[in-house]
Amino acid sequence: IKGDINPTQELPFEQHFSPSALGELWGLSPDFIRDRFRNEPGVVCIDRPETLRKQGYQTLRIPKSVAARVHATLRAA
Repeated sequence: IKGDINPTQELPFEQHFSPSALGELWGLSPDFIRDRFRNEPGVVCIDRPETLRKQGYQTLRIPKSVAARVHATLRAA
């Protein structure tokens, strides 16, 4: 059955990392990970708008394939 699924369909089921988890794996701060991945294609970004009673925030989830791609470019630099 795996042959019937194209790569874009596999992305939702791929392992995703939070900025804290990826930062811990790479030995970097979650803030650096957030800044580096915020505008990266393929990263899941969930915006929670500010309301009168709650502060707005943004949640990032970084797919393993995106993390690998960025890691390769950081190593090459």
